[in-house]
Amino acid sequence: YDIYVKSYKEGATYKLSTTVTGTSAKVSGLMTGKDYSFYVAAKNNAGASEASSEVTFATKLTGTVTLAIEPVGKTQFKLSWNKIDGATRYIVYRKRDSDKMKKVLTLGSNDTTYTTAEMPHGNYQFILKAARYDSKDRVMTDASNTVKGSVETLRPTVTLKAATKAVKVTWNKMEGVTHYQVYRATSKDGK
Repeated sequence: YDIYVKSYKEGATYKLSTTVTGTSAKVSGLMTGKDYSFYVAAKNNAGASEASSEVTFATKLTGTVTLAIEPVGKTQFKLSWNKIDGATRYIVYRKRDSDKMKKVLTLGSNDTTYTTAEMPHGNYQFILKAARYDSKDRVMTDASNTVKGSVETLRPTVTLKAATKAVKVTWNKMEGVTHYQVYRATSKDGK
């Protein structure tokens, strides 16, 4: 059996891809996310048969991305996922509170984990997509499941001690904090 293939390129013609003696064949070297057409011709010592009907197949990334999340300390998250055959990149999307989901990072084909930087307080959602880049073309899987995590609002415990013409303000040290801002007012509800 002769297997002929025609590529997605405009003006392409059928070319012999492979010859087999069985009733199935694997055709490799195709680009992801493209349409290919095939037909088969049977032959024996007497010659070749008429060509089979043409079939068209769209190549794609297959598999489902499963995303998991775990907290790292109080302000970071570690994301992990399964590898997808044929993927050359993994793209992380994130949203905070009522923001829109947006792309935040692209990782390589061998990456299966990512630890975020320290995050400000809020409720977070993450999704991930596997992608394959061929030349200028990009093919992506469906989005993974959504995972969620929260970073609690930082609220120091403040104590005051009166002194002559002064007040001593003290508070607890907080993990991940680089600065503290002290505010004062001349009355309870004042500016």
